[in-house]
Amino acid sequence: DPSASLNELFDVEVVSANDAWAVGSYSENFTEKVLILWWNGTQCSRANYASMTGSLQSVIAISPTDVWAVGYYSPSGGTWQTLVMHWTNGQWQVIASPNVGTGANYLYASSALSANEIWAAGYYREQNGTTKALAMRWNGSAWVQYAMPDPPQFLGYYIYGLAAVASNDVWAVGDVGTDDPIDSRTTILHWDGVAWSVSPSPNIGNDATNLRDVIAVGPNEVWAVGAYGTLGAYQTLILRWNGSAWTIVPSPNP
Repeated sequence: DPSASLNELFDVEVVSANDAWAVGSYSENFTEKVLILWWNGTQCSRANYASMTGSLQSVIAISPTDVWAVGYYSPSGGTWQTLVMHWTNGQWQVIASPNVGTGANYLYASSALSANEIWAAGYYREQNGTTKALAMRWNGSAWVQYAMPDPPQFLGYYIYGLAAVASNDVWAVGDVGTDDPIDSRTTILHWDGVAWSVSPSPNIGNDATNLRDVIAVGPNEVWAVGAYGTLGAYQTLILRWNGSAWTIVPSPNP
């Protein structure tokens, strides 16, 4: 724990029994700082990288020498921008990544198909405060942004999870609504190799609903998880894609 006040880890990626990465952030003088930890089979240690204001939210490994982490950072104390870091040749380095507009941009999820096909997603804020979904893909030489459609009558749009099955089969999950969680509804988007489109997803009554992660076993077996309910009384929410539709799967609430 580098900080005496606040240390957080948001994702972990295991390459082997003696090679694993965890990413997050810590507090330094009330400022959020990027945190990367490495497990060598015996102990965890902080990775060597240039200190920066920000946070890493997701990490994905292609191989022991090809690891990616995404999140957000604040260059020179300015507006939050997308942050993509790459572990290669024994060191972490920042890779240029797209940002939309002049407002804040955040990355929360990543998923990889190969060294030349990696997806990252999150959201960005327009000048009027409206949030919109953000997706980008690594093509082996650069990160390129791909537009995500806006749902009708939305006031906020967030992506938190990604799962890539194939080059023409990628899922992104999150929620739409307003900054007030009471108004949120599930959102699921699908990449068919050409464009992103909204995939109809179920909600429970008029309760606030959200999705926070997604994982794919195959093209006809995809799972998304989140919560529904009212503030202070949320219940678990699990959805399953069977190849033709998303349905709610009953889940326990201890």
